[in-house]
Amino acid sequence: MKITSEQKKKEPRALPQSPMDGLAVRIRQCRERKGFSLADLHKATGLSRTALHDYESGRTKPGARELLVICEHLEVTPNWLLCGTEEPMKRREGLRSLVRLRNSPMLAMGGMLLFPAILAVIDEDEFEALLTLIASMLEAKDPSTYRHISVAAEFLAETVGEGSPEDLAKLAEKAKDPRFMQELQEKIRERIERAG
Repeated sequence: MKITSEQKKKEPRALPQSPMDGLAVRIRQCRERKGFSLADLHKATGLSRTALHDYESGRTKPGARELLVICEHLEVTPNWLLCGTEEPMKRREGLRSLVRLRNSPMLAMGGMLLFPAILAVIDEDEFEALLTLIASMLEAKDPSTYRHISVAAEFLAETVGEGSPEDLAKLAEKAKDPRFMQELQEKIRERIERAG
C-alpha cells in the first residue's frame, strides 16, 4: 500500500535515535530530578505516556505547545530545555551582531547567506516550528501585515512550484526581466487587496 503525502503529514515524523540528543536527555533529567515518573508527568501535563516516552528517547521531538506544557510542569525554561543554557539566544555574540543589523539592508544579505546554512541543519518539522513562531509573533503584533505576508507567501509558493532546481532555475531566469518582477509584485498586491 502506497502512503500518500497527506498521510505523511498526519503521522509524526520519527527522528533517528541518538543517546546524545540533548533535549531528550534534559527532559528525562528534569523529570527524574522532580521525582516524577512518566505516569506522573502524563497526569500533570495531559500528554500521552507514549509521546513523553518518545520525547525522552529522542524518537520524536515535542511541538511548541507540548514543550511549553512540559516546561511549566518541570519548572524549567524552554531555552534551558532546548539549549541547555538559561542564556537567551539573542545574547550570543554572533546573533547579537544580527540584531544590530535589524534595520539595515545588510540584514537581507546576511539572511541570504545564513538561511541556507540554517536550512541544511534543521529538519522540516523544526523549520515549520520556526516559521510558526515567527508568524505567531507577527500576527500578535500586526494582524494586517501578517495577512499580507501570508497571502504573498502562498502566491510565491504557487509561483515557485515544488521548489525543484529546475523550477528555481526557470524562476531565476524570469526574474532577470524587470517586467516579470513588476507583474509579480502587481499580482501579489492584487491578491492582498482581494484578501482584504
